[in-house]
Amino acid sequence: MKSKTHWMLFFAFLSTGAFYAQDNSNETRRTRQGKITKKVSVVDKKVNTTNTEIDSTIASVDGTINGAKNTVKKIGALKESIFGPKKEKGTSKTKVVIEIIAMDFDDQRLEELLKYISKAKGIKKVTKEFGAEQIKVTVTSKKVASELWDTLPKDLQNKFKMISMKSDSMMIKAKTNSGTKVTE
Repeated sequence: MKSKTHWMLFFAFLSTGAFYAQDNSNETRRTRQGKITKKVSVVDKKVNTTNTEIDSTIASVDGTINGAKNTVKKIGALKESIFGPKKEKGTSKTKVVIEIIAMDFDDQRLEELLKYISKAKGIKKVTKEFGAEQIKVTVTSKKVASELWDTLPKDLQNKFKMISMKSDSMMIKAKTNSGTKVTE
């Protein structure tokens, strides 16, 4: 009977120890969970504070950008009131047709003219057509006919006589070799 009692005491002791150990383990877990919950709360508060500061900074930067835009507009208006409105640059391409009459296609003056025009600044494309003593040169550029004529050197201009000119075309005639008379 003693052994039964010993065994019972032993099992009672063992089950009490296991219960106590489990209870102690639960308490340790709860303590850890409490500490983790506190740390998460602290981090959550810091994140919320940071988000608020970021929103405030973004609003401040937006205000600064809008202020800068308004300043630029005011400066532009001031510049325009002092110097007048901004001139539009000729950004669109135009075609100028140069019609050369009384000239053969193998004339040296034509070669000089085409060489200079094709290498001039702002010229995009030069095409030519030949007919009976008539040559048509089409120039694609940002310049109108008068600007194109004015860019030619004077010695090259003197080899031709201007017959007529519009903004998109000109008609010229080759002068004779003496440079004074125009061939008929």
